[in-house]
Amino acid sequence: MRLGFSPASPPEIRAAHYRAASRKQLWMLIAQVFTYLGAGLVVVAILTAAFAAEDDSPAGTFSASLDGSGRGTTLLVGGEWAAGTRVVFTIESSNATGGAPPRRFAYTTPPDGDILRSFRVGEAASHTVRATWDEEKIGTRSLEVTVKPPKTE
Repeated sequence: MRLGFSPASPPEIRAAHYRAASRKQLWMLIAQVFTYLGAGLVVVAILTAAFAAEDDSPAGTFSASLDGSGRGTTLLVGGEWAAGTRVVFTIESSNATGGAPPRRFAYTTPPDGDILRSFRVGEAASHTVRATWDEEKIGTRSLEVTVKPPKTE
């Protein structure tokens, strides 16, 4: 915007100066509003990130299968957890011969976090394997898998 005024007229100089100052003051006010709005959104983003719900899914992966090749039946158990995690496996066999109580085995994961183990199990209708471990900030977690022997015809 071009300000026109006569340099010999003090009232015109004053009016032109007032218009220019008013316009700059308006732009300064708009800049302040956007600055405060941006700062407020930064605060909201920080609070949202701080209080956002954490992922509740277990940090471990876990699987079990039966291997009937060879003599007897072998239960293969494997999983991946954070390095140094103490994992307790509980094996329960339904309809087990002799009514065997649940068996528990504890392992601490190596640096790569993988646990691969095999267990001899008796004949049963199914075997339930439960992996239990502690996670920081969450507490005790567990996953459970039930495996059944393949049907023979």
